Amino acid sequence: MYRTFVIVTPALEPTMRSCFLTLSVAALTIACSEGPEQGPENGGSDESVDTAVGESEDGDSDEPDEPAFDAVAEVETLLVGHFDSAQQAADDRDYFHILLTMCPVSMPELGARVLYVEQTSADTPSEPYRQRLYVLEAGATEQQAVSRVFEIAGPRQYTGTCDDVESFEMDLDRAIELEGCDVVLDWNGEVFEGGTVDDACGTDWGGASYATSEITLGEAVLLSWDRGFDASGQQVWGATGGGYQFVRQTALGSW
Repeated sequence: MYRTFVIVTPALEPTMRSCFLTLSVAALTIACSEGPEQGPENGGSDESVDTAVGESEDGDSDEPDEPAFDAVAEVETLLVGHFDSAQQAADDRDYFHILLTMCPVSMPELGARVLYVEQTSADTPSEPYRQRLYVLEAGATEQQAVSRVFEIAGPRQYTGTCDDVESFEMDLDRAIELEGCDVVLDWNGEVFEGGTVDDACGTDWGGASYATSEITLGEAVLLSWDRGFDASGQQVWGATGGGYQFVRQTALGSW
């Protein structure tokens, strides 16, 4: 940032006509043949203060630098918590009341940031129909994060993990990566947006050949649209009118 400073000097009094200006690298000094010396003790300026306010001697700003944007940490903060689609289900019968919970768990064999994910119907909250692990990693740019998706072999024993994350233990061979199903999220300045890539996420569930997931992730709402398509590109499962709107029920960073 460049700053322009204007120094305004008052008109010289008659007794000061013999004053002259002396410029040096260290300071701007007004030397006069008559009149008192102007120092900090009598209203003058301290010559040792020779830099503009907010700048150091080498011209750099004294203001602290803003921390670099960490897309992975930001995505983790936005994902962790309890969510539900109660309002959407009340407004539109085509959508169910779904509960979604995500919490950080320790599984360093997979990565530094691992989330356990549990999705269940509000009618049967103790019987999740989807249990996953998300491994969050840096993307191709500073504004991008990637979520690798893992199924869990024998998931029922992990039901309710987020109620006691300290007790979480899982053998690495129970985590089965869904190849091609990575979710790529880009920060647009307000929210993260993204999803799976083309038809790379293969599946045979529900008569589909591949699945897609589209995500918009903000502080208050997670919009998630999961769909399955057959080999001809026709949708065979998933919502048809748009994604599920999961509204955050817990404060950010409160886990």
